[in-house]
Amino acid sequence: MNSNTEYYFDVRASNSVGDSAPVRITAKTLLVPPAPTQLKASATASTLQVTWASVVGATDYVVRYGIEPKGAVSTVIAPAGGCTLSALNRNTLYFVEVSARSSNGESPSARVTCKTLEGPAIPSTPRIAAAIVTFDTLTLAWTTSGARANYEVAWGVDDDVGAVIGRQQTTGLGMTLRHLAFATRYFFEVRAFNESGQSPPAEVQKTIGPDQTQPRNLRVPGQTCFGVQLVWEAPLDTSYLTGYEVICLGLLPLQVTTRECTVTGLRPQVDYHFKVQPRRSAGANPALAQSITVRTVDQEPPTRPHHLELSTVSAGSATLSWQAAEDSIGVTGYEVRRNGGAPVLVIPTQHSFAGLQAGAIDTFEVRARNGGGNLSLAGRLSTHAG
Repeated sequence: MNSNTEYYFDVRASNSVGDSAPVRITAKTLLVPPAPTQLKASATASTLQVTWASVVGATDYVVRYGIEPKGAVSTVIAPAGGCTLSALNRNTLYFVEVSARSSNGESPSARVTCKTLEGPAIPSTPRIAAAIVTFDTLTLAWTTSGARANYEVAWGVDDDVGAVIGRQQTTGLGMTLRHLAFATRYFFEVRAFNESGQSPPAEVQKTIGPDQTQPRNLRVPGQTCFGVQLVWEAPLDTSYLTGYEVICLGLLPLQVTTRECTVTGLRPQVDYHFKVQPRRSAGANPALAQSITVRTVDQEPPTRPHHLELSTVSAGSATLSWQAAEDSIGVTGYEVRRNGGAPVLVIPTQHSFAGLQAGAIDTFEVRARNGGGNLSLAGRLSTHAG
């Protein structure tokens, strides 16, 4: 039926005796867009660029094409103005039919034929010469596929789906792909192409990684009641590295460009969980962080050593012993003095002295020390050497 045309319909009942008088009804078909005008096609060896004048009321256009005559029909939906038909055979006559479409239906089609150009021979498949993985980067190199060839690299995750997730084109014989996901196996396809078409692909599969962006050997060489010093070594993968951020819950993040950081303003005898996060330039995969938990030292000194005793070992020598002091964190040693002299740092709860003189009065002091460097009150003993 024609678009936007009123039709009548006569309906009769019929049996063996005859037909009834007719009942007539009328209905009008919907208005569909008119056929596109100014349809044109221009060719390369493997494409047709199709253009037409836009049609008022059309929402999109249906493009049907195939080899002339009576070739299999392919269909694409195109926006206003035109489209490019690609992957065609060179030196081949094609027909193209375009109709305008709206919610009411599809217009009659406009038709044109056009022959693709002879063009050069399709390039041969390139041979992949190198595929080198460096952290999150793959460097591809391949051999030439002949004069006037361009190249396209396509890649995707090497899984059951095998979908292409990226494409890049180049005129050279190599390409570097960055920011690939760590611990992921990819497939890579290299095709040569020219105006006549594409070659079959050369293929290679590579696994990216492992992730080596984490700082190494994070440690605490020094700490006090109110601060800690953090130092670390750079990650093995320093690509895109711009610095580090030191993060701790309850504290403002600190950004540094060196491999050390001093954090102050802490409270004594509190556990702090620090995370060193490498900072990378935009576009790079996030780096792995390294963490460490540190307890600040306390301000409380150990208890006083007591029950000091001096036991004679031999003439002129004796051993001083005492009962161990106590500390909430732990005693790390004792400072022992004789007659106000220089302290001697010992770990066990005894210390031997030589050069004692008979009848002389000797005064001994013992102070306990903890990890924070806090010293206890002195335990004292004055005695006559035997």
